Parts: sequence; structure tokens; C-alpha cells
Amino acid sequence: MNIKPTRADLNQGSQRAGSTSEKSRTDSRDGASSTGQNDSVTLTTAATEMLKLEASLSQIPDIDSQRVNAIKTAIADGQYQIDTDKIVKKLLQTERDLL
Repeated sequence: MNIKPTRADLNQGSQRAGSTSEKSRTDSRDGASSTGQNDSVTLTTAATEMLKLEASLSQIPDIDSQRVNAIKTAIADGQYQIDTDKIVKKLLQTERDLL
């Protein structure tokens, strides 16, 4: 399969090294710098909302210390109940979903 680049200056395989003229390199740099001053980016409403949501979520701690302490206390007091049937059902459901 022969893939041809869209820009001639990217086709290094078909040109000998150093064959690109200094003028063409200078022209492309000048064009890029003059257009870069007028460029702008506009985010959609959805993207803006996602950025706000991401910022809000970053403020939430990874570990709920109150929940962890409540479970530790329940285990220490012998009150923590484990529903083995629920665990087995969830494991089987996960296996079914993977198939």
C-alpha cells in the first residue's frame, strides 16, 4: 500500500535531504505566525458544562472517610452483615455481561 502525504514537505522519502529551499521554509513559518494571531477557540455549551463538572468532581475526595469509619465500627462491634447471596448474584451477572 502506498500512502502519499497531503503536504509535499512531508514526503521525505521521495525528496533528497536538503532539497527543500530556504525560501519555502521561511514562507511557511511567516504564514503560520501571521495567521496564529487571529485564531480563536470557542467551546460548545456542553464542553463548558463538562469542564465545570470536572472541576466540581475534582473537589470530592476519593475516599468517603465517614463511610469507612462507619464500616470499621460495624465490623468491630460485630454488626456488619455480609449478604453472600447478593455478592454471588452480582458476580454471576458480571460474568454474563462479559460473555
